[in-house]
Amino acid sequence: MTSQNSKVLIIASACIGMIYLMSCDKKAPSQNHVFHTTPDCWEKPRTFQMTANYSSDMWKERISFGRHSDWVEDDREKIYSPNDAYWFQKGFTEEGTFQVVIYNEKHYITIDTTSDDHYSKDVKWINEKLVYVRDWCGKVGGLDLIYDVEKEEVLYFEQIDSGTIPFNQWANERNKITNQSLKTED
Repeated sequence: MTSQNSKVLIIASACIGMIYLMSCDKKAPSQNHVFHTTPDCWEKPRTFQMTANYSSDMWKERISFGRHSDWVEDDREKIYSPNDAYWFQKGFTEEGTFQVVIYNEKHYITIDTTSDDHYSKDVKWINEKLVYVRDWCGKVGGLDLIYDVEKEEVLYFEQIDSGTIPFNQWANERNKITNQSLKTED
């Protein structure tokens, strides 16, 4: 390899590196996803959140909230709030869908999702009156919500997505660009 070819290769590599680093501040191309940083900047796939409205058409079919005056309690499965004033139970309905039942000293509140037991569920108290629910509705997506049991309202709701597919797509695209750059240098 001649000295001139070495210089061209070094300059081309530096340019590709600079372009790659500069792309980390850019927004993702027009997609439905809004990333904090684009997947080509990630070290590995990650879960990411997107703003969503639980009363939108997409989520209306997947999640519902109810209020009931009575409920069949099971003391073995109650998880009490830190101040022992409220409790929740989590489980699956007869239809096989995921359900959280919360007792707030007035009502039994149900949060029902259409997801089944094949996917991860996480329900826990954040503090004395806030319940956090993460429900993976499938392999790729799910929901995060925070429910205030005293106000009986959702304070926070976002859609969660597995970043494996976007990470792999961006990695494949980055590899294509790198391979094309190397071919043109030959």
